[in-house]
Amino acid sequence: MHTMGMAWNQVEKYRELAYVSGFIALAIVLKFFEIPFPLASFLKYDFSGVPLAVLGFKSIKWGVTALPVYYIVSVIAGSDPIGMAMKTLAEASTFIPLVLTYKHLAGRLGFKTAYSLSGAIAIASRTIVMTLANLAVTPFWLMITYPKYYPTYHAAYDFTVKYMPEIAVFNISISLIIVFATLPVYRVLARTGVINE
Repeated sequence: MHTMGMAWNQVEKYRELAYVSGFIALAIVLKFFEIPFPLASFLKYDFSGVPLAVLGFKSIKWGVTALPVYYIVSVIAGSDPIGMAMKTLAEASTFIPLVLTYKHLAGRLGFKTAYSLSGAIAIASRTIVMTLANLAVTPFWLMITYPKYYPTYHAAYDFTVKYMPEIAVFNISISLIIVFATLPVYRVLARTGVINE
């Protein structure tokens, strides 16, 4: 019996590894299917946040562990390191509050109320975090990447501030997509046995 228990534990470990690897791989693939944001084409929609959030619902530890791999592999595949760091921060600031808040509220409130509140918190989290991150990082990124157009911090900062409304709308809209897609996808995968709840 002890041997069977150990063997079952090994199977579960491999299954967990398969979950994590599969969802990270899907997130990385989706990262490279980008759709320009209509109000500012330098901002791009992608849906890599959905598999990361689904993984987070299965286990917040797995979701957080996936982030460095998501970042490193995407950079190796050609993503800009600074832009990818911002992207990773954006996804973390969306799914971590979504998952933690939902799991905290789900037992106390009905499904719709708990998910609506956790979704609103996730959207606010991403919007606030990425507004502050863009104000702090984007001017320096512009100076490094486009020194001809933004030779000074002042010029780069002015450009960043000018586009802050578009950046905020972008982050609200993409986090809405992630919020609306994640839990239904997770529940379908759980019902079909792809994920064990």
